[in-house]
Amino acid sequence: SVPADYVKQVTFLPVETYTVSYTLNGVTSSNTISSLAEGMPYTTNLIPDDNCYISSISVTMRGYDITSTAYSNGEVKINEVTGNIQISASSTPYSEGIDLSAQGIANCYVVSESGKFKFNISKYNGTKAFLLWNENGATDISDVELSGNFIYFQKNEFQKGNAVISLADADGTIVWSWHIW
Repeated sequence: SVPADYVKQVTFLPVETYTVSYTLNGVTSSNTISSLAEGMPYTTNLIPDDNCYISSISVTMRGYDITSTAYSNGEVKINEVTGNIQISASSTPYSEGIDLSAQGIANCYVVSESGKFKFNISKYNGTKAFLLWNENGATDISDVELSGNFIYFQKNEFQKGNAVISLADADGTIVWSWHIW
């Protein structure tokens, strides 16, 4: 048992507080917190304006670019905050994508540069577009979206290879797929 005159002294170490700042153009953050304690996790979803896609993103912490490890498919996720965070993002209207179907609708398209692309899917009924398969990994093609009669996607740093973009119905059944070379 503990003696009646026993006193335990507890010392709390000061916790550093860091700022979270946002520079957003045509993008909304789901988390608007402006400061965090050291060691805490931070997560936000970046939501582009209607009929737009996120065309540029930068995430820094302690002045270092951590975009490649902290950002994926619209979400910024930092497991442990160790410094000030700066998030910068911009959106671009979908209509600005290069129309791969301008010369006619096809089931495969050749892409020979990086950039934003779109193709017409008006012959098919679907509710969701997604990247089914990609030879060059998860970051080669991103931001696959269905808007109106077009599927839009971003071809990031150009690499030769193949990918498949699919259109699914409300039940998740694939109704058609397109081969991207």
